[in-house]
Amino acid sequence: MSQNAEHHAPPSYYIIIWAVLVVLFAASVSFSLFSSVVVGVVFAFVIAIVKAVMVAAWFMHLNTEPRWVWIMLVGALVAILIMWMGMAPDVMETHGTNWSKEHSLPGYK
Repeated sequence: MSQNAEHHAPPSYYIIIWAVLVVLFAASVSFSLFSSVVVGVVFAFVIAIVKAVMVAAWFMHLNTEPRWVWIMLVGALVAILIMWMGMAPDVMETHGTNWSKEHSLPGYK
């Protein structure tokens, strides 16, 4: 833990961050209700990323940690994204050459 980690914000600061998270949640839900599906999903994911960064920064006190902690976090997320991009084409396909998707449930059609 860094030396600055012992200096936490007052409780009212956490209430403000919580209120911002609630407003962002309401914005993502209402925007997805009143827009097209694709735009609503993209907006909801962008808001979810912003909320995740806020939670990591303030509630998990990563804003007081050294820069290398954030670099490691972003590096891990990039590695997960690369892994997903490499596996997604194979996992999401439902047909192809020599491809059969058998289901393990009896009677499943």
